[in-house]
Amino acid sequence: MEENFEQNTKPEYSENFKFKEMWKLSTERLKAEEKAKKYPNLYQYLQNLQDPNLG
Repeated sequence: MEENFEQNTKPEYSENFKFKEMWKLSTERLKAEEKAKKYPNLYQYLQNLQDPNLG
């Protein structure tokens, strides 16, 4: 039963899905890096919010 399931799944669909996920993550990362350039202290500020011992 499981072997049939493996054969019936479309590999191109999963590859396409993986590509879209990678694309989404990379664009989110680029946006985050752009914000980090605009606000250099923001990253440290957020780190301090997450870990009050550092502040």
